[in-house]
Amino acid sequence: MGNQAEDFIRMAKRLFELGYAEVNWNLGCPVKMVAGKKRGSGLLPHPDIIVDLLERVLPQLKPALSIKMRLGYHSHEEARTLLPRLDQFPLTEIIIHARLGVQLYRGPVHLDHFDRCRALTSHRLVYNGDLVTLEDFNEPCNDIGSTPRLCYC
Repeated sequence: MGNQAEDFIRMAKRLFELGYAEVNWNLGCPVKMVAGKKRGSGLLPHPDIIVDLLERVLPQLKPALSIKMRLGYHSHEEARTLLPRLDQFPLTEIIIHARLGVQLYRGPVHLDHFDRCRALTSHRLVYNGDLVTLEDFNEPCNDIGSTPRLCYC
């Protein structure tokens, strides 16, 4: 739903009228044409824009809101900066694709960085990325090894 509050509100209102009780803001899209316009994962280096949009949108939003994001666009620090700032908002969950935007869908997922994100927010986190086999699903996502990788934390 982009980076414009008015467009976001209009789209969410229409989805609510169609019967959707929740919308998801995709801050995970890594495609350069999207990210280059400060949309998708291209917004992650700009936490002030994200927070400003949420402050303007949420008071007018009828459906619940969740966010899908990546660990950052250029750096893992981007998620570490943004996540604590999202705690002030009533989000249903945050879904994290455990790659950087610049990786697109290539290269390894960063389970260690996903695991570190859990301590940075009070929101429920959902893992996203490279669940292809049952072994992938059962692989631990934390140092203790007791939580499957597909975790609601």
